[in-house]
Amino acid sequence: MKVCCFSGHRPGRFPWGTDESNGECRRLKGLLKKEIERAVSDGFTHFIAGGAAGVDTWAADIVSEMKRGGKVQVTLEIAVPFTGYNQYPGRAEEKRKKQAYGAADRVTVVSEMKSTLSYYERNRYMVDRSQRLIAIYDEGAGLLGGTYHTLRYARAKGIEIRQIGWL
Repeated sequence: MKVCCFSGHRPGRFPWGTDESNGECRRLKGLLKKEIERAVSDGFTHFIAGGAAGVDTWAADIVSEMKRGGKVQVTLEIAVPFTGYNQYPGRAEEKRKKQAYGAADRVTVVSEMKSTLSYYERNRYMVDRSQRLIAIYDEGAGLLGGTYHTLRYARAKGIEIRQIGWL
């Protein structure tokens, strides 16, 4: 089984924030969809998303849509850093993530410990199981968060990286 994981920013890191109707956001999501379709055509059948708002949710939505379409046989795993992560009822984005979790074939809790280190453990978990990483990251933005560290780890592990810039 060929496995592909995702990494990218939460909405607050993008100039358009949560406005997914923004033209640049729609363009970026289109590029992500093309990369996922390319992965499927390259034989990838299992996808792991990190369960956060933004890129993780977009990727999960796209894979879920492909599953529902029935044209390809793919599975979706949501990897969360710790028990109780992102479970805040009533918030629109949380409701959307809950739908993504419901569409997943598996939800994996990487750590029982709620800490900053749990996020890094989650990201390493995804990379360690994958042969390809699709990342939405642009060096020009100067953001040194989780996606930056995930890319560095993936490079060190020697997995294929398909990086999409957004600036």
